Amino acid sequence: MKTAVLKAGGEIRLHEPVERIEIENGRATGVRTPSGLIRADAVVLAAGAWSSQIKGVPYEAVPPVYPVKGEVLVLAPPPGAGMPKLLIWGCGIYLVPRHEGLLVGATVEHAGYDLSSTKAAKDWLLRQARALMPALETWRVSDHRVGLRPASPDGMPILGASAVDGLFIRERPVSQRHLVCSSCGRRSVPSRSGTGFGRAFFRSQAVFGGRCGCKAGLGYCAWNALRLRSV
Repeated sequence: MKTAVLKAGGEIRLHEPVERIEIENGRATGVRTPSGLIRADAVVLAAGAWSSQIKGVPYEAVPPVYPVKGEVLVLAPPPGAGMPKLLIWGCGIYLVPRHEGLLVGATVEHAGYDLSSTKAAKDWLLRQARALMPALETWRVSDHRVGLRPASPDGMPILGASAVDGLFIRERPVSQRHLVCSSCGRRSVPSRSGTGFGRAFFRSQAVFGGRCGCKAGLGYCAWNALRLRSV
């Protein structure tokens, strides 16, 4: 993501949280951070599970996302053990090889913004991982992580214009990877090469009317936030 933003001429400001989105005369005009106001022609709200908590957004434009808690383990191999080369699915979990170890995920729990790890989740993940790959019996747990992912009322992405001019929403709820342009009905397949940011960009383009060839534009997608007014 960093590389893509910089190549596009963007600026990345680390450790500068957005305190609020500024709205003037019914239009988003920028964001306010501890260092001051940053003005913009358009603002994209993509704060994940915290998107509904950003200040300054009018009630009618607040995306109805809420957090889903997920716990994962990192397993370290014993001496001489080989690391799987590909992602493995089964027994209700996934195994992903990483440089720091084998990632085992993930639980799904509606627990608000609780970020505490639990023994129950650790035991379940270990049990499922060993059922999927018995050789993991000798691997040790090197890390136990907790994260929050966004969810929406209908389980579908929230992408596109909001009820406020100049404010756009970009949220992909947990486990949703549908890639059908709802305006033209054609399926769009994302690129399997490049960075994760690149793949996410192509997913957005598929919805916004780019990669599938549809010209419906930002305001007409059925994944638009405006659909959730009646959910």
